[in-house]
Amino acid sequence: MQLKSDELETLMSGKYVTIIENGTSNEKNLRKLRLPVDKLEAIYIWFDKSTNFCGR
Repeated sequence: MQLKSDELETLMSGKYVTIIENGTSNEKNLRKLRLPVDKLEAIYIWFDKSTNFCGR
């Protein structure tokens, strides 16, 4: 089923939340998501190790 309404699509799939802007973490959005910085770092480290995408 294709969703015709942007509002309905947002309701069904949610909104994007930017947590990193210009290389720094967005503290306001991290608080909205209840995501502490240490968890964000752990996700980054896991992502870097699992995909080697971040180029370290």
